[in-house]
Amino acid sequence: MVVKAILGRLECGHECASIFLFNRGIPKETALYLNFNKELPQDIFNYPLRRDLIYRLYNFRINLDKFNTKVTRNRAMTHGSRIKMRPQKGQGRARMGDKRAPHLYKGGKAHGSKAKVYSYPLNAKIKINALKALLSAKLAEGKIKIVDNEALS
Repeated sequence: MVVKAILGRLECGHECASIFLFNRGIPKETALYLNFNKELPQDIFNYPLRRDLIYRLYNFRINLDKFNTKVTRNRAMTHGSRIKMRPQKGQGRARMGDKRAPHLYKGGKAHGSKAKVYSYPLNAKIKINALKALLSAKLAEGKIKIVDNEALS
């Protein structure tokens, strides 16, 4: 009854019939479908199709619980001394700093992965308008049926 909960929140207490999608709610053959006309709120079911808002809501929902916990060791996290390995000048060899530089054996990773949370905030108005656009599109496609009574016969 996801759509029913959404409608209750959007309408702010208006009286309306229960609305179900075909693939959710009670099965089509067990519901008591009546032939009647029901006045639907125009601010919800006559909203223009806004693909940009639907796309933003979709990405928000996909990334809501997405996170990465993989962490690689950089040169600060690896074990080893920070002392300079050899003098800067006088030996005829290349300059070298500490033992854990990324180009050395057992050195830290230069640009390794870090823990990251992918979720981000989304305004409530955008969420509500995207849901209105989705409900309007489903109604225009004929994928919403109005059920007068939830009782099984």
